Amino acid sequence: KLYANRKLEWHLSRTQAAVNEYIRARDEGKPCITCDTILIKAGRVGGDYDAGHCRAVAAAGHLRYDYANIHGQCKHCNNWGAGKQGDYWPALEVRIGREECERLRNDNKPHKWTRDELEVIYQDAKCKLKELRDACH
Repeated sequence: KLYANRKLEWHLSRTQAAVNEYIRARDEGKPCITCDTILIKAGRVGGDYDAGHCRAVAAAGHLRYDYANIHGQCKHCNNWGAGKQGDYWPALEVRIGREECERLRNDNKPHKWTRDELEVIYQDAKCKLKELRDACH
């Protein structure tokens, strides 16, 4: 337990960064979930697009690491368009299906994250990223 003494907030941020990195890699070359701009990384730190949440972390923190809730989104839509929620849901239904969208919409059970859970999610995201990168070469 190398990081057991770190504050929970550190674990939350570390895990979110790993999940976001995986989502950006997964969705590179795809259209923005809300405006169809093709997502291309041009070398900026953090990429040229975000890992945008359909249900925002502030409103649904229990879904903050759910891969179905997070998709590549251009910075304009995510930051200045307030996530473009009106466009996100219909596009999400096309991308992941109605049943999965309904699961996200109806999941309102609060959850308190533990360090152990966050470590599992962190490792999963890193593993998925490695698998994705290895498959591309």
